Amino acid sequence: MPGAPQPPSLNLPDRATDLSAVRAGGQVSLTWTMPTKNTDKLLLKGNIAVRVCRNEPASTTCSAVITLHCSGSRRLLY
Repeated sequence: MPGAPQPPSLNLPDRATDLSAVRAGGQVSLTWTMPTKNTDKLLLKGNIAVRVCRNEPASTTCSAVITLHCSGSRRLLY
C-alpha cells in the first residue's frame, strides 16, 4: 500500500560535519568536505551551489561572501 504523498525534495545538501576555519593574519581559510547526500538522504548529483555567509558585528543579517559550485573536498580562503 503506498504511503501518504510527500512534498518535493528541495535537494539541499546535508550539513558538512568536518567544517574547520583557520585564521592567518587578515585571511580565514575554510575547509570542508561536501556531503554526498541531501537532507532527504538521497544522493546528490553534479555540482551544488554553496553560499558562504558571515555576520557583521552588531548585525542580525547574513551577508553573502561568495557562492561556489562544488562537489568533493573544498577549501576557501577569505
